[in-house]
Amino acid sequence: MANSNAKITFEGLLLFCFPNNNLTGGAKSHCEIGILNETGEDEHEVVINIMKKDLNSGQTIPATPAEAGMAANPLKFSHQQIRGFSSLELYTGASQQSPPRSGVVTRDASFDKILNLEGGDFYGGKINLIEGRYTSMFAKTGEFSAIAETPSGMFCRVSKPVVEEAKKLKGRPPGWGGLLDADKRALAPFARKAEADVEIGQNQSLVLKGIRDDGSAETLFSLPHPSIIRAERYVISFSNSDKTSEPGAVLNCSAFLHHSLAIKSPRPGGKSEYGLMLNFDFDFISQAGATAFQRSEEACCDCGRLEDSGSLTDASKGLTTQKISKAAKAGKKAKSRKASKSAKTGKAGKAGKAAKTGKAAKSAKTAKSAKAAKSSKSKPAKKAKARKRR
Repeated sequence: MANSNAKITFEGLLLFCFPNNNLTGGAKSHCEIGILNETGEDEHEVVINIMKKDLNSGQTIPATPAEAGMAANPLKFSHQQIRGFSSLELYTGASQQSPPRSGVVTRDASFDKILNLEGGDFYGGKINLIEGRYTSMFAKTGEFSAIAETPSGMFCRVSKPVVEEAKKLKGRPPGWGGLLDADKRALAPFARKAEADVEIGQNQSLVLKGIRDDGSAETLFSLPHPSIIRAERYVISFSNSDKTSEPGAVLNCSAFLHHSLAIKSPRPGGKSEYGLMLNFDFDFISQAGATAFQRSEEACCDCGRLEDSGSLTDASKGLTTQKISKAAKAGKKAKSRKASKSAKTGKAGKAGKAAKTGKAAKSAKTAKSAKAAKSSKSKPAKKAKARKRR
């Protein structure tokens, strides 16, 4: 992007999806980025870090929290905190305004290099995600591309049992060289990270908001035009990775497998749960100081994408407006049925009461008539008796 003054790098356990709609020139209304928010005991965290290229020194230095409109810089979230948001909204505009319903984003051809979970190397068709496993961030601005491409054959897609065996042995699984395609496949070059170039206008800010279930919004950052803080541009990183980078801290990491574990069973074609590992047969002369197990864990936190699905929310059958609409309709129907039933019951009750009242009235009338008849019948008898006494 020629006028870009902010670059965002995305890395870690993120899943990208573009809608099927096309705007002018092939642009899209947004990019949906799923933030994986459940990794069990293998703790990960979401970290947002904002740097600025200073106009005076030319150096890239951290923006102060006040400059970035943040509570802290870097800003860190546990997965539990991320689950506290129903969604995140990234857009250019005024921080005071509500996020726009749609925007304009473009996708560079390089984005096809991000691993496609619905592609032939994995599930070969649309997948269904476990509801609530990803928190969606809707990016409504930016030109998206892919970076950090791997050499051919450097990584293998492996089945869950192979990942578990490598974790257990802390090294090369037995029979690695003879594993069949279902358990191991060397991958063609792919990109491990994504980035977005964004242009912030003179009277705009680049804003990220977290939306709660009750509709309230929390501003996570609000970046004014760089010139306002005497900067040339912003350099932003958004990651969802291991909580710590200390040596040995990733020994419990389940690799790319976290994405696969978020897919509902049955999986397309009855296929396995998959992770990534560096290929033990690859020439790692440049990494001679690293153990095979440490090298294999480098694939823990990589991005993925869904190419066939129109949105992650549809794939998860979770926080979709369609589902909410259906639920609302179902509730409305249930309410209507209840009202109808109540009306019928009321009508029946009213009819029963009327019938009962009518019956009672009829009974009372009959009793009164009978009494009157008895009374009139006894009068002649009384007169006759009186004459006889005389």
